[in-house]
Amino acid sequence: MNVRSLVVVVLLFLTVTGCRFFPSQPEPSSSTLTPTTTEEATIVPIGQVQRQVDIVEYGPGGVEYLSVLAERAELFPDDAVRVSGGGEALLNFGDALRLTLFNDSELGIGLEPAPDTPPIIQFYLFYGGFLGSKQAGEGGLVQVTTPAGAQITVTGTQFFVTYDPNSGETVAGNFDGSVELDMASGSISLSRGHYLTISASGGASAERPFVQTPEDFANAVRSMRSIHSAINALQVTPTPTGTGQPLPSPTPTATLAPAVPRAFYLLQANCRRGPDLAGEPLTVVAAETELPITGRTRDNSWYQVEYNGISCWSAASVMRVANGELAPIINVPPPPTATWTPTTPPTATPSPTLSPSATVTDTPSPTPTYETPTPSPTATGIVVDVIPPTPTPTTASKTPEPPIYLDVSYNCPAPSPVDIYWTDAAGDEDGYVVYRYIWSDHLGDWLGPDVLTTDLPPDSTFFTDSSGYPERTLYAIGAYNKAGVAWAYVEKGEC
Repeated sequence: MNVRSLVVVVLLFLTVTGCRFFPSQPEPSSSTLTPTTTEEATIVPIGQVQRQVDIVEYGPGGVEYLSVLAERAELFPDDAVRVSGGGEALLNFGDALRLTLFNDSELGIGLEPAPDTPPIIQFYLFYGGFLGSKQAGEGGLVQVTTPAGAQITVTGTQFFVTYDPNSGETVAGNFDGSVELDMASGSISLSRGHYLTISASGGASAERPFVQTPEDFANAVRSMRSIHSAINALQVTPTPTGTGQPLPSPTPTATLAPAVPRAFYLLQANCRRGPDLAGEPLTVVAAETELPITGRTRDNSWYQVEYNGISCWSAASVMRVANGELAPIINVPPPPTATWTPTTPPTATPSPTLSPSATVTDTPSPTPTYETPTPSPTATGIVVDVIPPTPTPTTASKTPEPPIYLDVSYNCPAPSPVDIYWTDAAGDEDGYVVYRYIWSDHLGDWLGPDVLTTDLPPDSTFFTDSSGYPERTLYAIGAYNKAGVAWAYVEKGEC
């Protein structure tokens, strides 16, 4: 064999032996956490985030890098999750740990190695709160830190943690396990069936008992669309003992205050004869008024209340509701109302050019009228029946003209600022309010409203939504005076 033939044989042998055949791998299931490999290291996911209710966003880095979650995604260290618009997310870290992150919350996730033990899963709660379940003896420790410096360590229990950036307060609750708290004033072990508040300065309140189950607590958060409101509803009457603590007995030592459906008005609003914007206003309910609920519509968009001996209806969007599901459903057929659709603003007709030789006779032009789209009473989340606070009382006998020629200007990708423009058509308004609704493909409906501002001055023609969402967004701009509010609408498309 000559040298050339020998080289060919050697190359052929190396080629054949260098090939590796791998059996086909099954497609991973949605619950499989698949490592992502780079040239330097293998990054292994530590959990999954699953969208329960819109809107859920997730991603690595800062909030400007978050993207909307369609269904579910893997979680890695240094990821963040945010829910808004009535959203809810399930964070699954295997059988040992699960978190339910509720509306208006943001959470950062980290992983800290621990010698000879499983790593510590760390959560940084920027705002809002969550309900957690940690199996004792499974996995590593769980630590939660809030911007106020409070640190909560969980070894095994069902628990909740909230943080309110407005007050700087952290609230931690222990359903049935072990929760340790570290703060500026020292450390404490939180008793089962108790919760406490840590102030912005690091001081802790006395422990308060509660008897709600995790399911009761979660349902209260969903009903009120706020975990902070659900905390305020944790009211019990403990059985008095010599030590001030409930007796350790299988007999229940604390009783839940009777659940009564109640409405807390967030804004001043009309209370009408029926569950519809066309219903006659019977009275006006001031902001921060709490009333008993005596009935509700089937879609929970309107609630019947008792106020000064008057039985009347207010929209759910103007109130915070507690135990609303306990109120009876009242079938009141609403009067026929045309379904509204946001329309393109009317185009001004150019005036004809006059000939120089023509004799011009002044003829009074008719005053233009503009129709304001009215939200459909059957569209959940769209009912807006607010009388904004009036900075300067007036003697107006009718509502002002709504704004006209509405338009928006924005950049994609979002979130990014959205500039809203309109023409002031009113001459007797006391100011403007701006509301925001987010479209949910999952629910096929608008979510909201979010109150962006209630104190724009008269003659305003511009507002910037500094935290515009990537989803379809509907902005409601209302001109108001003492007689009421007149609305106009403009929609921003999806990024």
